[in-house]
Amino acid sequence: MNNKKVINAVAGSGKTTLIIDRLDLKKKTLILTYTTENQNHLKKKIIQKFSSFPNNIFVFGYFEFLLNFIVKPLSPYPIKNICYEKPNPRNPSPFNKNKDLIYSNRIAKYILNHLPEFKNRMEKYFDEILIDEMQDLASDDFMWMMSLSKLNLPVMLVGDFYQSTFSSSIRGNHLKNLYKDFFSYREIVESFGYEFDTELLVKSRRCTITACDFVKKNLNILIESDKQVISRVELITKPQEIEQVLVNSEIKKLFYMNSHKYQLNAGNWGGTKGMTYENICVVLNETTYKHYKSKSLHELNPQTKSKFYVACTRSLNDVLFIREKDIPKKYKM
Repeated sequence: MNNKKVINAVAGSGKTTLIIDRLDLKKKTLILTYTTENQNHLKKKIIQKFSSFPNNIFVFGYFEFLLNFIVKPLSPYPIKNICYEKPNPRNPSPFNKNKDLIYSNRIAKYILNHLPEFKNRMEKYFDEILIDEMQDLASDDFMWMMSLSKLNLPVMLVGDFYQSTFSSSIRGNHLKNLYKDFFSYREIVESFGYEFDTELLVKSRRCTITACDFVKKNLNILIESDKQVISRVELITKPQEIEQVLVNSEIKKLFYMNSHKYQLNAGNWGGTKGMTYENICVVLNETTYKHYKSKSLHELNPQTKSKFYVACTRSLNDVLFIREKDIPKKYKM
């Protein structure tokens, strides 16, 4: 039986619940995730389950784990921290001049090439490895994650290919098209020995039937609703109705970027990943508006498409659209 699994989970399908339900007090479980927000969310859910935080469960940020659990104990150099600035491309070293800093976009490659004993160390201290939001890891970080298939431990990776709105780090053109095509991505993952599951978490507990149908039809992303709810999913064009949406503070307005420039209850598409709102208004920039009108949203740039998908799947109920050009100037700061 394959104990190396990748669960591709649609938005709102219960990724966190899947992880939390798996935890018990008998196994030493390592949970890795990329964002600080998700780390805090996981820790909160773990405390809710066990009443306090168990000493056999470990939640780390990705880079925090690589630095403190692998590099510092195993590297012969006095590395103190990670440098998130881009290194000089003419200098291939993963370190700064004093070798007390290691570059974020070279740390995974350094581990894979020079610290192979990290696998033994992980097997010594943990009984299973779980990685949440796996789509946030790119380039060499993705390769490090794939290398965990060689561990003599159960490994479960959970994420949503289509929610790859930003990447942990990039090294030149290495795997730059990783998140461009789902089927190619799946082939790569399976080539490392992972069992790839697309059925366990295909139903969204958050989105309505109408919202899921919109995503399927317009973005070519397979997502089903786990609830029997019909909602509004439509473009608002009449000035009076636009005004009603904008002044309603209970409707979250989601912009492609620069939401802070508007005096509204607003956020950016990609920045709302993991969030849930009662109702949302997705503000369409000109590029997305043109694709919306021509029914070609599936042709958006892959990263823009991912951010748009995130935005459209935040609502428990209505998903309204407004063209950014139709927002009155009085709302701009």
